[in-house]
Amino acid sequence: MAGLRATPPLERVTTGSLDAFNKYSQARVAALSGDPNRAAGLLREAVAIDADFAMAWRMLAAVLNDTGSRGQAERNEALTRAFELGDRLTDRERYLIEGDYYRSVVDDPAAAARAYDNLLDLYPSDFGGLVNRSVVAEDTRDWALGVELMERALALDSTIVNFYARLAHLHVNRGELEAADALMERMGRNLPGHPAILDLTADIAVARGDLRAAVQPVDDLAASYPGPRFVLKRMALAGAVGRLDDAERDRRTLEDMFAGAGAPSEALRVSLGRALQEAIVRGNPAGAARVIDEALDRYPLDQMAPMDRPYVTAGGPPLVQALALAGETERARALLEEYRRVAPEDQYEEIDARRGMRHVLISEGRYDEALEDLRGPTDNCVYCDLVEYARAYEGAGPPDSAAAAWARLADVPWWAKLNWDQFWLGPALERAAQLYDQLGDLERAAEYYARLVEVWAEADPDLQPRVLAAQARLQQLFEEIG
Repeated sequence: MAGLRATPPLERVTTGSLDAFNKYSQARVAALSGDPNRAAGLLREAVAIDADFAMAWRMLAAVLNDTGSRGQAERNEALTRAFELGDRLTDRERYLIEGDYYRSVVDDPAAAARAYDNLLDLYPSDFGGLVNRSVVAEDTRDWALGVELMERALALDSTIVNFYARLAHLHVNRGELEAADALMERMGRNLPGHPAILDLTADIAVARGDLRAAVQPVDDLAASYPGPRFVLKRMALAGAVGRLDDAERDRRTLEDMFAGAGAPSEALRVSLGRALQEAIVRGNPAGAARVIDEALDRYPLDQMAPMDRPYVTAGGPPLVQALALAGETERARALLEEYRRVAPEDQYEEIDARRGMRHVLISEGRYDEALEDLRGPTDNCVYCDLVEYARAYEGAGPPDSAAAAWARLADVPWWAKLNWDQFWLGPALERAAQLYDQLGDLERAAEYYARLVEVWAEADPDLQPRVLAAQARLQQLFEEIG
């Protein structure tokens, strides 16, 4: 996003090459100006000049998250290279890189926390340490610690957009929506007119369940800033309100964008979103299976680096989950085995793999096994857990547990919920209403029918019969309740 100051000013870094340092400095400016592709190119030039420039490797991993031009494999390689150069670095650089490596490559939040804590013991006001330690706190659902760390960061510098974004994120995940609103007012005073205020305010509206309030800001942002970020958000918002045809138009745009940037794994993820909408929203598992087959024909897994293949990762629609929801459980199991076989031991995501297997178990009708596994270790994706609880209780019962799970899925304030609301919000509202209706809890049934009618008011024609049915039953309930 142009003009967005997302991180603190340039820090001191270790390199023996002035040319490499200049490339690094230019890359920092490009990243702060919302041009991660240019930043990545400059950083590749920097490490070509000085292959031992650890902080350039670290920043390359960071900006690759925003480019869509490469997958997890290059990010992991860059962070691993930075980590291997640790004995050449200052304490600050070494602890930052260790924290990033243990969090992103090895997935060891305890080791990442120790590294960032060591950094903050030496430099209590280090911005990188504060921000990254707050991310690890979020990973372990220690929202209160994350809030404390980001308040410390904002007290040091109230002009850095990323600090507001992180703190708003944490407030929302704690259900503190009024605190998030107050933070936006504070941001408006300190950074008047900044475009990020619009973006964050839209996210808070979505977390509150007021999707209509998010539509215009997201449309404006997608029109004003090129690249996939806001087109992805516009696509997800269209899906959440039942405008699946509009979502599909953005999906085709994004597929072309990612494929043209040499990112087939991201293009595949986008295409898998259509499969999830077929399976979840339209209730058409056979159609979802066809979409998956067509997507894999366009983007074969064997043409991607193993860690770029979206087997189970939660950063977008995972392939195993899509296959399970399409009823293709044997194929899903085979891919879970393939993932275990090809992933480096220290990069295998056990929690994500278990999540994929739970979806397989539920689709096979093995609900109690899935519920038992849900009691084990998990990550910070509360929304993901709720999807699995709702699906499992739907099959296993009792109906009051299923109703409560679907209602919680529809209601939970969650920063990234739009990523999944595009598939689950309408169906969750519908099932909560129907189950409460069956249980005789007419007031709660009326509440969720009314919300479905509101959220899908402008849904596509093929969804309108369900909206009309909800509206008709809502009218009957009003008459019965009096």
